[in-house]
Amino acid sequence: MLSRAFSDAAGWDMDGTGPNLSGLDPLTGSIAPLFHPRRQRWHRHFQWLGAVLIGRTKTGRVTIAVLDINDPHRMELRQTLLDQRKWPGE
Repeated sequence: MLSRAFSDAAGWDMDGTGPNLSGLDPLTGSIAPLFHPRRQRWHRHFQWLGAVLIGRTKTGRVTIAVLDINDPHRMELRQTLLDQRKWPGE
């Protein structure tokens, strides 16, 4: 099982995924679906830039925004894990 710190840094909600299926793309303002890990390829939609997760597509950007993956606390925690070589990145 993943540790709470690791899941918090990743932006994963270990208590459930919540009700959101889509959101607004912060770049275009259009509605897009959230990333579906069983149906879509992670590398098509996301890219790590250090401790920051970048959305390559509308779906990637929406997922990052709705799940608040780049929350400052999470990015700080990911950076700490990167510095300790405990964060996989890409």
